[in-house]
Amino acid sequence: MSATVRLIFHTSLRKEGSNPIFATTVGNSEDTKIPKSNSTTPEIDPNKPTRIAVGEWQPATLSGKLILAESNQGNIAGVDADGNAEVIAKPGNGCNAVMGIADIDNDGTDEMIFFDGSQEIRYLNQDGSTEKVQTGGVGSNNGTGIGPPADFDGNGVPRIPSINGSQNPTLITVDGNKTILNKNGVARKAGVTPVDIDADGDLELLFLGNDGGKIRYVDDVLGSNTIKTLRADGNTITPVEKIGLGFGRK
Repeated sequence: MSATVRLIFHTSLRKEGSNPIFATTVGNSEDTKIPKSNSTTPEIDPNKPTRIAVGEWQPATLSGKLILAESNQGNIAGVDADGNAEVIAKPGNGCNAVMGIADIDNDGTDEMIFFDGSQEIRYLNQDGSTEKVQTGGVGSNNGTGIGPPADFDGNGVPRIPSINGSQNPTLITVDGNKTILNKNGVARKAGVTPVDIDADGDLELLFLGNDGGKIRYVDDVLGSNTIKTLRADGNTITPVEKIGLGFGRK
């Protein structure tokens, strides 16, 4: 497999005494523990977040890249590399997952994209207001099939990847325009992620397949939309399927 795969990491929130936050990088022999206890408000419940993200949010008091997640009150919280926590926003519709940060409305500033308590995709503006992505209701169906926004065709417009109700990988723009990448119900309702998995210079869209949960991906997104199965040393990969796939750059 290509060196690109080594950039994949999974950041998890899980219980371990008073410090539940760990970061894991593929190729490392052990997890990296976020050093400070996260016992003060806002407490991030390791049993609740369905998606978390890593990114810089300019309005935050904390600086640098933050782990962004739902807090145990349904707010959006951020945790820095030292374990300091801060409430980023208190959306009126709540927050069930944070998907990432990108300028999805082309206004020159980044927005934070999240999944609200009504299973709708919304985004947080830097002035603290929130807006709903039109036709952005993706539902859960025993899983949250959403992922971080990404520019798949190089036109500067990030799209939000999701798995629709018919279990098809789909891209959604901020104005609600949906592009179904495959109509054969190939995907499970679980987290998806954009990553250049084959090191060809273009993003692919990875998802858990409806074939026993193997990792599959859309190649040539917005082109041929060819569905392929990820293999390592000739073998297919079937991960733990609770939440889905995640990706981040170091």
